[in-house]
Amino acid sequence: MARQTGAVSFRIDDWMLGLFLSDLPPQPDLKWIAERTQRCEHLIWSVCLQLLALGTDVVLDLGLMQREDRERVMTRAQSVGINVQAYFIDAAEDIRRQRVLARNAERGETYSFTVTPEMFNFMERVYEAPCATERQLSVLVET
Repeated sequence: MARQTGAVSFRIDDWMLGLFLSDLPPQPDLKWIAERTQRCEHLIWSVCLQLLALGTDVVLDLGLMQREDRERVMTRAQSVGINVQAYFIDAAEDIRRQRVLARNAERGETYSFTVTPEMFNFMERVYEAPCATERQLSVLVET
């Protein structure tokens, strides 16, 4: 998407990998992940504001696994007058799992680090699908 639109892309996986993966505890908990994700988001937001002020679009791939996270990002953008378009890729858990396994094996353009089965299962437990209102306000990509 960033390449197609000439935007600058920010992927949370890249930031988390570069800054915190080596410190990942054997049994990560949501608090540990959330604290570091919020630090990354703060830095990303700072750079995004500068780019947007220069007229450069940005694409944020932040995961936003929970409704509260999605609402926080949307509210933050709207509070400073930024027009936001949200995209939601709708795929069943088994398809998501297959894609992660394929990404791990292929190590292509979107590969940042190996997502272990434990990591995948952990994130599945905290994931909250977009509610009806979020779906109405988003571009839905079904796969």
